[in-house]
Amino acid sequence: MDISNAPVLIFIAYGPILPLALTNLLFGLYLSRYHLTSMIEALSRSPHIARRAGTVDSGGLLGRMMLVSKISGMVTLSGLVIRSGELSADDIANFPSRLMRLAKVKFFLSAVSFMWLIGGFLLVD
Repeated sequence: MDISNAPVLIFIAYGPILPLALTNLLFGLYLSRYHLTSMIEALSRSPHIARRAGTVDSGGLLGRMMLVSKISGMVTLSGLVIRSGELSADDIANFPSRLMRLAKVKFFLSAVSFMWLIGGFLLVD
């Protein structure tokens, strides 16, 4: 690798990570503050979410944000999670479309941030 191109390569590889990560963090905060209880209520028949719902108040901000990320992944990849028995098919069928869209946006932001981080690492390495 030519050392004269290193700053440009590092900027291309890692430049978008900070805005993506910040957007993901702020969107997760927004969802955990305003929509988490609605998401938990919509997934009330799912055994995995029912076990986690009791720890929402004692989990703090980080616990709430992790639960939002977990729910967004479970709702987005619902076929896999339903087959494993952690999510009820009825809950997914009756999940509000607005919350589904927000959960998919959260999952997409997380996935793109992670992929860009891995791609940046591979590009610089």
